[in-house]
This record gives sequence, C-alpha cells and structure tokens, in this order.
Amino acid sequence: MTFTVTYTPHEQSRIHALAMAFQDNKGKHQVCNQKINPHMSDIDIHQMGISGESAVALLLGVDIDSTVYVGADTGADLMWQGKTLQVKTGRPLYDFNLKNTDANGLEDINVLCWYHDQGAVEVVGYLERDEAIAKHHIADYGYGRRFSVKHEHFKPMARLMRYVGQ
Repeated sequence: MTFTVTYTPHEQSRIHALAMAFQDNKGKHQVCNQKINPHMSDIDIHQMGISGESAVALLLGVDIDSTVYVGADTGADLMWQGKTLQVKTGRPLYDFNLKNTDANGLEDINVLCWYHDQGAVEVVGYLERDEAIAKHHIADYGYGRRFSVKHEHFKPMARLMRYVGQ
C-alpha cells in the first residue's frame, strides 16, 4: 500500500516559491545543478524533490528543512524519531538513485516517492540502510553511474509507521 499526498494550489505555490529560492541562491553563487532530466528545468527538479520531502514529512509529522544552501544540503532530508531520512523523488516507476556509486548518501531510512502531475506525490516505500546496501545495483542512465535500488524492493510506509505506533 502506498500513500498519496495531493497538494492544494496554495501548497503548490509554497513549494514552487521554495524551489525558486533554492535555484536563485544557487545562481547567485554560480552553483551548477546535476541535470538528471534534460526535459525538466532546474526549478522543476527542485520542486519535485521538495514535494516528495514534504509528503514524507506530512506522513511522519515532522518539518522539512527549508534552509537554502549554497551547494548540496547537509545530507539527511528529514529527522524522525532519532533517525535520518533520505527522500528521493522521481516520476512513476523511477528507482531510488544516489549521485555516486557507493552507499555515501544513504541514511538510516531511505524513502522513495513518485511525483505525479497536478500536485500529487505517491510515497512508494522505504528501506533501512543495510537493506538498501544489500539490494542495490550500479546503474547508468546516461548521466553517470549511480547507486540504485529497484522500486520493487521498497517496503510499504504503513509498515514503518506501524512499527513506531503512528
């Protein structure tokens, strides 16, 4: 079972404004984004990521980190019950991918989300760090080799939420 969060137009505007702030700050400091999708703008990519992080934060009852960094963020996307979370968001059927070929970038809990049109985000599932390492493969989608985990390996978020009594 997956969870789907559909954002109101007001929430979509808030997410877009934060994406614009991220991109504006990077532009001021001449920081280049990794172009993971040639068909999406940098702002679209930020917006997709923020939407995924916000959906997971909403489900877990935590806040997102809206700090605007010059380069990459500090690592973990969210903190929850003393654990760090990494959230990766892509289009439906997207697998969990990191920017490198090793486990650097994995957190205690790693969450996969799919971004749908009209402001909907599907929270596909999660894997703990050791499980992600055991089930990963190296993939190359045309923009460099990546640590990747197939979406089929992810466990339902309901299991994580039940585990801690949510």
